[in-house]
Amino acid sequence: MVELGLNAIKDTVIQVAEAIATVLHVDVTIIDKQKRRIAATGKYRDRVDKYIATDSIFTKVLEEESTLFFTDRQSSLYCAECSAKKDCADLAHLCCPIKVEGETVGLISLIAFSEKQRQVLVANQGNYLNFLFKMASLLASKLKEERAREKLSVQKEQLEAIINSVSEGLLAVNGTGRISFCNKNAADMLDKEMESLVGKDIKKVLPSFNLKLPKNTQTIMIPRRGARVFMLVSSIPIVTEGQSKGAVLTLRSIREVYEMAGQVSFNNNNFSFDQIIGKSEKLKHTVEIARKAALQDSTILIQGESGTGKELFARAIHQESRRKDKPLIAINCGAIPENLLESELFGYEEGAFTGTRPGGKPGKLELAHEGTVFLDEIGDMPLPLQVKLLRFLQDGRIEPLGGTRSKLVNVRVIAATNKNLEKLMEEGKFREDLYYRLSVVPLEIPPLRERREDIDLLIDYFLNRFSQLYESKPFSISPSAREIFYKYDWPGNIRELENSLEYAVNMVKGTYIDVEDLPPRIRKQSTSKKIVPEETELIPLEEMEKRLLQLAWEKYGRYKDATLLIAEQLKISRASVYRKLKKYNIS
Repeated sequence: MVELGLNAIKDTVIQVAEAIATVLHVDVTIIDKQKRRIAATGKYRDRVDKYIATDSIFTKVLEEESTLFFTDRQSSLYCAECSAKKDCADLAHLCCPIKVEGETVGLISLIAFSEKQRQVLVANQGNYLNFLFKMASLLASKLKEERAREKLSVQKEQLEAIINSVSEGLLAVNGTGRISFCNKNAADMLDKEMESLVGKDIKKVLPSFNLKLPKNTQTIMIPRRGARVFMLVSSIPIVTEGQSKGAVLTLRSIREVYEMAGQVSFNNNNFSFDQIIGKSEKLKHTVEIARKAALQDSTILIQGESGTGKELFARAIHQESRRKDKPLIAINCGAIPENLLESELFGYEEGAFTGTRPGGKPGKLELAHEGTVFLDEIGDMPLPLQVKLLRFLQDGRIEPLGGTRSKLVNVRVIAATNKNLEKLMEEGKFREDLYYRLSVVPLEIPPLRERREDIDLLIDYFLNRFSQLYESKPFSISPSAREIFYKYDWPGNIRELENSLEYAVNMVKGTYIDVEDLPPRIRKQSTSKKIVPEETELIPLEEMEKRLLQLAWEKYGRYKDATLLIAEQLKISRASVYRKLKKYNIS
């Protein structure tokens, strides 16, 4: 920011010049740092706002930043060098610089245009100089004050711009409970004008908010444009010398909070079908169906054993749907107590039951409006709640606990379970009509034991991820350890495979994982089992060796010591590596 000059206090400068001329009976000129005349009396009055000669006596004062007094124009060296001396009527000068915090911002000069004025200047030189010092100090103080005011004004504008740019609504409340400031977002959230909010009692604006509580966060409901809006209001007290002077309130839309939480916890990886690892025909078929279903809004039922990746499929479906920019909110129907699950899904009104929050609370279905709700472990949902969920799937309306009015909510539902729903229906534990509503597009994710050809891909994927996570050299695994992984049945599916590899990278001394580094239960259960898939193709050893060398080169070829790394992994000499690479023309 450019500092203000004397022109910023021009009215004061003019008044000072007139006052000095009246008191001392000599003429006055005041010039700023840019060599522009700001005020003047006598013959120079008509030269105000014009620039002085660059080689004049005034320029010398500004450059040398010191006082100057001369009474004889003919003998003055300053006047001899001045380009304007022919038109100059000055007989004497008494100049004093004006300084603000060490910076020369201009000068005051007493000027004698007549012999009488010159004699007065000479006779009163000392007194007049002291008087000029005081006047210069007065102007400096005024300019300093104006600069401070300008700085505060700019800072105020910057602060207001910052406050209005934050996504939350902000309210400042004074010690009497009245609003002293609000930002634009707060006014928009409350559907009011900013000017109308300032000065109002906070109790009238947010009736259910308790300002007397210490630093706290409360959920409140306010009516806005004929609808109910839930907000999260946080209060931070302002305390000065142990006395409460008010508080600052932050307002956030509950829906935005949940959307943000949903995006951070469930969408932050932008998981897509391309990230689902596997080449088995069963998995490819499931992915193909899921891709097609993602483009529509039909409900989807994902079935599969624990650890097969049902949640990942739900993420990928949402990410490739037209709702990908809206929230994806998950709720585990088996992890929430039965008496709380209904309020989590549908929300509740204030006073619906003991312990409710002030203003009530919106449910997950309402918070996911225009997005997707993922109902995990749907097979654990109690029968009474199944009826209410079925009604919602039929008409798209929800009614919070304790509420009297329903509201329309537009969400896509993806459900998942590791249980046999058909068996549960036979036992009367799951409603048939809900099952058919949920399974418009059924997806069956195959267990890992039915897609053993994907085990190698998954091993390499997780080992690579762990090497990045631990900032380690690339991990590798011995053929015998791979064989044990291949024999194992994986009742915990991909999740168990991932955990087993994580155990191994924690146990291994270097980066080469062998059988003794694997979890004991896997070693124990795999030793007596030999599995060779019927589709396994037997190939000549030489072709097998060539493929293995090609794979090793693709993995380590980018490293400087590639041949050494390959030799260590294949347990052969480095010379053998060179010979075999040349033999199979691998480079």
